[in-house]
Amino acid sequence: MIIHVLISAWLVVEFDGAYTEGSPAPTEINALVVVDKDETLIDVKMERSTSFILYMLYRDYDSSYGQNESNNSSPENSSTNDEGDGDNNPTDDSLESKEDKTSPKEWLKLGRNSIFFAMVFLIISEIMVISSIRFSTIIRVFAWTCLMIGFTIVLPSTYLLDLAGEDGDEDAQFDEELSQKNFVESTETGSMVHESNIFDSELILRGIKFNLEYSGYDLGLVEPEEYAELRAEVPQNNSSLTDSYVKFESILELEYGKNLPSLFIIPFSWYLIPARPRKNKSPNIVTKPLSNNDVPMMWEVNEQGLPGTGQVTQEEMATLLDLCEVSLGAYQDGKLAGFVLCLLPKTEYSSLNYAWFNQRYDQFIYVDRIAVAKDSRNSGIGTLLYQQVFSYAREHNIPVTAEVSLKPSNEGSDRFHLRHGFVTVGELDHGDKAVTMYIKDKKPEDD
Repeated sequence: MIIHVLISAWLVVEFDGAYTEGSPAPTEINALVVVDKDETLIDVKMERSTSFILYMLYRDYDSSYGQNESNNSSPENSSTNDEGDGDNNPTDDSLESKEDKTSPKEWLKLGRNSIFFAMVFLIISEIMVISSIRFSTIIRVFAWTCLMIGFTIVLPSTYLLDLAGEDGDEDAQFDEELSQKNFVESTETGSMVHESNIFDSELILRGIKFNLEYSGYDLGLVEPEEYAELRAEVPQNNSSLTDSYVKFESILELEYGKNLPSLFIIPFSWYLIPARPRKNKSPNIVTKPLSNNDVPMMWEVNEQGLPGTGQVTQEEMATLLDLCEVSLGAYQDGKLAGFVLCLLPKTEYSSLNYAWFNQRYDQFIYVDRIAVAKDSRNSGIGTLLYQQVFSYAREHNIPVTAEVSLKPSNEGSDRFHLRHGFVTVGELDHGDKAVTMYIKDKKPEDD
């Protein structure tokens, strides 16, 4: 999925602009920009451009007019320029300063790199999940979130910062710069006066839309002698200077690539194919027969399984252990993690559930209780213990019987028994409690 997104378009920008007032009107400009992991592809088209061409041929702006007279008339400035070794070459420091100012930060490159690293981070986190590393599921959620933030926020933001330039650090200045950048940059800096910028944004289906408007009076359309008058105030309606007014309106739509929504399949797949811990036969889990020394630990594990396991005292647990035909404990790192207790028919055991099977079957192995410690559940211990019971049942060619609490319901245990081949053979109601009776017959195809 990551590779699929990596080789597709990340951001699609559609730009539609038009001169709506002034000499360049009604020229229209349309542009399509596609940003992927390596390049920014741009296709620009200008329509009804005759008026714009005539506008550019007619306009004439002298940026030096009226600006340098005061500087040139100062003797101090003249003497200062004459000092030194006679060369006009700037110093190394001034060169470095100019280079710094003419080397804008590549914001879009920064955005691309952050997304690429987020992709690598997500892949690594998935490998960590497969390897069952602790906290790996939290890490992969964080990695996926970082990737989505990169596509939805970082990439569009860095593109706009590149579009507006280095001066787009503050919000108000950023809006102004973005509006000016979408006004065709064919006029000199400073040639527009009484400028107005409008910047509005709104969310659309797959991105964000900007409504941009830029207007002002173009000094290139008036005589140099009229610069000062036009700069001083907005011309009145009856003034010939109003003909220098130019207005440009545009719409900029940033849409995410069509393949980006497929990234939402990734967290959805976590639920369809969840990571599961390794089941049974773990190297640090061993099974062995229980003894009276294990009774305190058995009682603790049994208490954690209430009400499904049935409450007993330690004395009752010890008595039950003496009656059992099969009594196995699963030990994890030397600690009792689970156990199973099973009885044969015709044993002096006062359980009503056990008596129900005694009345109906001559041969069976009855699972009185199987319990797993809370911190060891979902690790295959229950299955491992039942496999030992099934092995005993096959060896003696007898069925396995058990009951599961129906009231209160124990749906997890029901699913467990049905998954292991048990079938329902009845229900037993004790008033405030009820149980479902299960049996697993020995079949030739059983493993």
